[in-house]
Amino acid sequence: MALVTEIKLNCAGQEESFKLNETEAMALAQMKEAAGRAWGSEARVNDLGYDQIITTLSAVETRVARQKNLEFGIEEAIDVVEGVGAWKEQGVYFKSFANGGDTLESWRIDQGQMGATKSQATASVAKETYPLMFLAKMCAYTRVEIEQAAASGIWNAIEEKSWARRREFDLRFAELVYKGTADGIYHGLLSIPGVTTDTDTTITKRLSAMTDAEFDTAIKAMFSTSYGNSGFTAKPNRFLIPELDRIGLAATWSSYGTGFAQGITRLQRLEDAFRNYTGDANAKVIGTNFANGALNSGVETYAMYRKDPFELKIEMPVPYGIYPGASVDGFNFQDTALAQVSGVVAKYPQQIVYFKNTHA
Repeated sequence: MALVTEIKLNCAGQEESFKLNETEAMALAQMKEAAGRAWGSEARVNDLGYDQIITTLSAVETRVARQKNLEFGIEEAIDVVEGVGAWKEQGVYFKSFANGGDTLESWRIDQGQMGATKSQATASVAKETYPLMFLAKMCAYTRVEIEQAAASGIWNAIEEKSWARRREFDLRFAELVYKGTADGIYHGLLSIPGVTTDTDTTITKRLSAMTDAEFDTAIKAMFSTSYGNSGFTAKPNRFLIPELDRIGLAATWSSYGTGFAQGITRLQRLEDAFRNYTGDANAKVIGTNFANGALNSGVETYAMYRKDPFELKIEMPVPYGIYPGASVDGFNFQDTALAQVSGVVAKYPQQIVYFKNTHA
């Protein structure tokens, strides 16, 4: 069966063309081949108009599958590494660390001495593994729905089912990114084991509810704790805070006196201080609803960490895709959305600090 490399979709009178990559074209061909087996022959598929139905369903699936998830701020919070290690049961990484005892003197070579030798590096490498899981859900369509869409040339009703599933996936993936799974097997940004946690010491109330003096003191303490926790070797570039507090900071104007900028919000003040402290103009303060107390038994969590794909990431070895399936009875159609993901992988948890507030 010849591969179709371009398909068109008409939604609400607007036609859109899609160039298919090799994987998408093969999936469409396999769907048509399966339909041919179910209904007698490829010619019968074409005679009954199923070729157009299947091709158009594939266009709907392609558009939905290619949509990037921008709603939950994931790309600002962490690097999502796609397409590496597909279909494996677990992932693996190596991390290096110094065994201690190294000094500047151990690196020196005294060329004036006979038989001068070089000392050996004392770093070690550790192998770590982490689990991967598959996420999948089916979407079903009836012949009636498809024929009505084909007759009108408007596929919005069919497409909406696929979009609803995609939105559900995006929400659950965001939940994984920030919170992890309830059983603790897959970790989220706010549930990484081995992370230093400061509870009700530095942050005793929302930042937006603090006085100016309390706010300044908290900023200094958080920066100092984060940098010291890494052994003064790594500075953070992300400060993840509860979304409700971020909104409060954005709506609160600073009232500082001489020496501080006037007419800026407290959120701007926090981000300016964060960038000055890190020396990184791209350092960001970001918010998420998954850190709000309402979703965490009344406990609000703030996380200061370094966004770096070599040290902190979440993987999607098999990116979200829709795998078409034909109909065995000519009336019911279905397809399956599938993705393979990891939890958050943190090579160096000591570079992360959680600040928890139980008085929200």
